[in-house]
Amino acid sequence: MAVIRNITATLLGAAAANLLPFLFFQAGMSSVSAKWAWMTSPPKCASAAPSTWDFGGMANIAAGATASVTCKNGGTASVATVSCPSTNEAATQPAQDPDWWGPCGFGDSCLQDMSIGSDVTCTGGTSTDAGGSVRFAVSGASAVVGLLVLQ
Repeated sequence: MAVIRNITATLLGAAAANLLPFLFFQAGMSSVSAKWAWMTSPPKCASAAPSTWDFGGMANIAAGATASVTCKNGGTASVATVSCPSTNEAATQPAQDPDWWGPCGFGDSCLQDMSIGSDVTCTGGTSTDAGGSVRFAVSGASAVVGLLVLQ
């Protein structure tokens, strides 16, 4: 008799475990998918070359915005403005917001800024590499000292 009770309890437990998902779906949880809710950290775009140019002094711009390109060396940009793609906040599937699915992913925070303006160039202006030749001289001196120590 104890064996039959154990078998019955095991079968009932297995049945209940298998029925739990159906009970949850009936309770209004019928759709499980990503929901775009990046309000903690909304989607933003960043310069593809932040050391060369930015958005009028700003490091990033919001999704759907257009901003002026400012060369950090005072030069002239190859384009006057760049646009950050807009986002579909009502999307429930990656295909409904393909531009932002990759950079943002799941959750309530966009994981990273989208890089835009990879074709933007700056001409003219002054060099922003202050001290670059000093770094090269130090590196060259280190290499010479390293060779002398090895001999």
